Amino acid sequence: MSVKRRDNKNRVLRNGESQRKDGRYAYTYVDANGKQKFLYSWKLEKTDKLPQGKRDCVALREKIKHILFNTGLRISEFVGLTESNIDFSGGCIKVDHQVLIRTIDGHSRTIIENPKSENGVRNIPMSDEVAECFKRIIEKRKPSNGIEIDGIKDFLFITRLGNPSHATIWHKRFRNICRKYNKNHEVPVPKITPHICRHTFCSKMARRGMNPKMLQYVMGHSDISMTMNIYAHMTYNDINDIKDEMARICDK
Repeated sequence: MSVKRRDNKNRVLRNGESQRKDGRYAYTYVDANGKQKFLYSWKLEKTDKLPQGKRDCVALREKIKHILFNTGLRISEFVGLTESNIDFSGGCIKVDHQVLIRTIDGHSRTIIENPKSENGVRNIPMSDEVAECFKRIIEKRKPSNGIEIDGIKDFLFITRLGNPSHATIWHKRFRNICRKYNKNHEVPVPKITPHICRHTFCSKMARRGMNPKMLQYVMGHSDISMTMNIYAHMTYNDINDIKDEMARICDK
């Protein structure tokens, strides 16, 4: 078996994580255009002490939690979720529609459509952490105005007026979060969008060796070539990562 990569505190580093010679931590990921991107922090965990003389920053693993969606949902599917779409007993998210904004007779209208393709109708397994997030959302969500669109109601994500949320709102939220963070931190985060979160989730699953057909199902890709394109864009610059993967396969 190969030796696990560790930081200067002897903690095992996860896939994508590394520590530079100056002590700063880095996380490597691939964006929606297939380009390699990096996040940096002087702390790995939020409980770490900040090195003397360094400006306060968010811990690397806290940044990652805020960047990655752990479901691979399209933003239009995400905003369309209702309480009935969350199957806590089965541990999955039932995707069967999406919320879109369309201009009809000169006015913006919220409409319900089927997922982007037939493959978009799917059940996405959710982790315990994701399930807990949905429980908190359901418990704390604001009351809606009772709006029903094409038979769909009880949306999880609603506006201040009680209407269903939509993609444009979330794009603005992501943009504002990045702007506020970069204004107050020395090391900026790159541009992050809901689609980048989806793409990063897909890349993470591919890196961890998920079967391409299974990943195609989870992502709702209509064509396997779309999924395989993620694998094609992955780069492996760390020989230890390659050794770990070979060892994992050989040990089976």
